[in-house]
Amino acid sequence: MRLFHEHGYHQVSMADIGRAAGITASSVYTHFTGKAELLAAAYDRATGRLEHAVAEALVGAGSPERALRRLVDTYVRLTFAHADLAAVYVSESENLAPPDLRRLRAAQRRHVDTWVGLVAELRTGEEPAAIRFRVHAALNAVTDLARSAGPSVTEARTAALLGPMLLPPGDGVEAGGAAGVSPAAGAPSGRRWR
Repeated sequence: MRLFHEHGYHQVSMADIGRAAGITASSVYTHFTGKAELLAAAYDRATGRLEHAVAEALVGAGSPERALRRLVDTYVRLTFAHADLAAVYVSESENLAPPDLRRLRAAQRRHVDTWVGLVAELRTGEEPAAIRFRVHAALNAVTDLARSAGPSVTEARTAALLGPMLLPPGDGVEAGGAAGVSPAAGAPSGRRWR
């Protein structure tokens, strides 16, 4: 993924991938039919990792606010830990084969819907389109900031930024970053935070 991030999907050859992995291009072809299949495998792995982390973050949260705070911390931590993968995840999806792209888009919708559901429970009365916009803005801010992480762009500051974007005014978002809670455990759909 580092090569795709640094040079772009179309500029990276199978020989480049093999060299980076310490094998020949022909050895790469024993595992993948081409770059698109390799990219799809990376997306599938990233999606699985994200789904698992989200599920762990939501289990036992006890309230939508605590669930959202855990989700913020988890997403920020995971995105910063895998910034190259996150960058490729948002920029190279159009290079997937149509069935892989449909599968990725469905997974992305499920992920966004998890966030939207939690934010909607907290920001009652806000238009659904506005909530969805907030969520997309927050997720993209994390990805962009993770790619430029440095002394002034940290996980803690990034998590703190998301609190005011997602939580209703007056929810103590200024205390202890966005969450002030470390990620714990999780589950899938509906009210997953219970």
